[in-house]
Amino acid sequence: MAACDPSELARRLRDGLIIRRSGVLLLPQTWLGREDEVATRCGLGPPLDLSIRVLASVPEGWTRLGLDWRGLVRDHLDAIATAEAPPGRCLLITNVDVLLAALRDEERRQFWRHLRQTYKPARGLLLCVPALATYLFPPDEREAWAAVERLAVIEGDGRW
Repeated sequence: MAACDPSELARRLRDGLIIRRSGVLLLPQTWLGREDEVATRCGLGPPLDLSIRVLASVPEGWTRLGLDWRGLVRDHLDAIATAEAPPGRCLLITNVDVLLAALRDEERRQFWRHLRQTYKPARGLLLCVPALATYLFPPDEREAWAAVERLAVIEGDGRW
């Protein structure tokens, strides 16, 4: 699997050089929780925590998210991509894995397939996923994202 340099992928997403302006950044265990540093090294603004955004949208008193892959894209990623703030033309999106864990396997596959093949957000979105979470972002999807040059990896030792 040949992956892009994270900074280069962020630049291509930011500058609109990729038509389907979404990418995936695999983070090793040692980089989880250091997304602010990742964003800075990629030349991006502060990362946006998708799980906090989704949880804040749940009406008071509800005990279930009622989340599916279409709603995750339509109600959250689209809203983020078209928002005026935060500034910049590419955003680092964190804690995607927390929400994907709530979806069934087929829903996760549809989510990734839609983002890779169809989705064209107004702003670049670089989604962080833990490298070890192969059940949330399976090897065949990783290969497909690498094939379209929209997968970046930070190695465990911090090399880009």
